[in-house]
Amino acid sequence: MGCFLLTNCSKEHIIHYNPYVPEMNVNLVLNLNLPLYNALNYPNNAILEPSQGYNGVIVYNTGMGYVAYEATCSNHAIDLNSYLTIDGQLAFCNSCNREYFLLNGQPGANEEDSPYFLKAYYVSQQGNILTITN
Repeated sequence: MGCFLLTNCSKEHIIHYNPYVPEMNVNLVLNLNLPLYNALNYPNNAILEPSQGYNGVIVYNTGMGYVAYEATCSNHAIDLNSYLTIDGQLAFCNSCNREYFLLNGQPGANEEDSPYFLKAYYVSQQGNILTITN
């Protein structure tokens, strides 16, 4: 006699708790036809949209889709310098110098004391319009 359990999970129901970066409402719409976001039309490019989030939202074209992250370091309390700077395919914290890979939000290889990935936001695409929410 066996037991079979079927569950239905979607990414909308997954909560990624981070004690350093509290939840904040994000509802951002980007039109990739606008010159401001033109870099996102090419793989391995990122932009920082400062209008939402604590320190803005980083949007990155992975070459197979788009990802978006809070532009705040995920591994220490928010301070005046906890914002991230984009450098190619990496983001760096201006307070603690941690690095993160924009492809997946993972802390860099030398970041052993960094248990938290970048805080990710959901990205949906309809043609040349990206909608980023939490």
